[in-house]
Amino acid sequence: PTVSQSQVYSDVRPLVASAMEGFNVCVFAYGQTGSGKTYTMEGPVQDPGIHFRAVKDMFDYAHTRRSECTYFFTLSVLEIYNEKILDLLVDPRVAAERRKQKQD
Repeated sequence: PTVSQSQVYSDVRPLVASAMEGFNVCVFAYGQTGSGKTYTMEGPVQDPGIHFRAVKDMFDYAHTRRSECTYFFTLSVLEIYNEKILDLLVDPRVAAERRKQKQD
């Protein structure tokens, strides 16, 4: 890659600040298979992607303001693949069971 994970995140960081001020935020990676979406969002352990940097910044921000307010976090990580929405935070076995129940 010609741009580092840190450089990519610098474009996203203002959205994290907006989220911490109460705005809803969505970061959406779009592109063909193999174009680097997962790498950009997750990244390798030694050079984390947007997900991990954003969550770390959010918790750091909440910690610095802990005497002023309380934060409640809600996070969704979804994948749209072949016109199907997958919740990446749900155990695949639980998701399969839910789909089976819907069909019944």
